[in-house]
Amino acid sequence: MQSGSLRYIFIADSHLSDPESTESFFSMLDCISSRLLKMEKGQRPALVFLGDIFELWIAISGYETESHCRFLSWCRKYKEEFPVYFIEGNHEFFVSSRHKGDFSRCTADFIRKDEFVFLHGDGVNLTDWKYRSLRILLRNPVTAFLLYLFSGTGGTFLAEKIRKGLKNTNLENKKYFPAAFMVKRACSLLKKDNGILVAGHFHDTHILHAVSSSRKIFTLPAWNQTAGLTGFLFSDGKLVIDSWYKLLNNNEK
Repeated sequence: MQSGSLRYIFIADSHLSDPESTESFFSMLDCISSRLLKMEKGQRPALVFLGDIFELWIAISGYETESHCRFLSWCRKYKEEFPVYFIEGNHEFFVSSRHKGDFSRCTADFIRKDEFVFLHGDGVNLTDWKYRSLRILLRNPVTAFLLYLFSGTGGTFLAEKIRKGLKNTNLENKKYFPAAFMVKRACSLLKKDNGILVAGHFHDTHILHAVSSSRKIFTLPAWNQTAGLTGFLFSDGKLVIDSWYKLLNNNEK
C-alpha cells in the first residue's frame, strides 16, 4: 500500500516484434484497462508509453502492421476513459505527426504534467554524435517522402535496413548511461525543485538526485515479456517498479 494515490502507469521498451510477446503485451493492456475502469473516472491514473513499444514502427502507409493498427485502436478506445500518453522512442518514426489524435497526448519530445516530466531518453547524451546524426538523417520530411515512395516496392527492404541500423550500430554508447547529461536535462525541464523526471530507453533502473535540489530522475527497465515490468508513480512521488500483474493486484488492496 502507498500513502499517495496512483497517478501514472509507465510502460517502456517492450520492443514488440514476435506474435507471442505481442499477445502477452495486449493481454496486459486489457487487464490494465479492465482494472482502471473499475475506478472512479476522476481517480484513474494516466497510462504513459515511454517509447520503443515496437521493435520498429514507421507510421507511413505500407509499413504499418496489424499490430500497430491494433495498438492504435486500443489507445483510441481507452483515451476517452483515462489519459493515454505516447512518447516516440528511437525505434518509432512519424507517429506523433500521423497519429497524434489517437492518444490523449503524443509527442516526439517530452510531456510535462504538473511537477512531472516524461521522455524517452535517447536524445539526452549530447556527446553521442553518431546517434544524433542518424536521428537527423532518419527523422525529416525528405526521408518520410522517400519511404512513402518506396512503400510498395522496396519498403520491406528499407524497413529492415533501418531496424538493423538501429540495433547494430553505435553499440558502445548504448551501454553507457549519461548520468550527468540526464541530471542536466532534468534541471532544465523540471520547473519545481521537487519535480520528478521519468525516462525509458536505457533498459535498466537508474535513480538520480539533482545536486542542490530535491529533483529526482528515474529510468525504467525494459518491459520484457517474462517479467512484464512496469512503473507505478504515486502522488507522494514514490515510484514502484515491478511486474504489472503484481502492481495492479497490490494497488487494488
